[in-house]
Amino acid sequence: MNKYEHLLELQASGELKILIKEYSFPPHFLSWMDIYAYHLEHPKLSQFQVALKFNTSKHKVWRVYLFMNEQITEV
Repeated sequence: MNKYEHLLELQASGELKILIKEYSFPPHFLSWMDIYAYHLEHPKLSQFQVALKFNTSKHKVWRVYLFMNEQITEV
């Protein structure tokens, strides 16, 4: 399971909202999830095109891809 899939599970269960509100979980993960979801929907777009869509830098898009693709182990 990658981090994006895990965050989707947390969001579906309502836990992500609690983690952000009560435990200072980074709220930017919500925008990162939007960027990554858009990437999954439009896999042929370049990082530059995705960056333009979200009014951000190519570097941030690259960081989002790298982070969200990282595999996590079940505890």
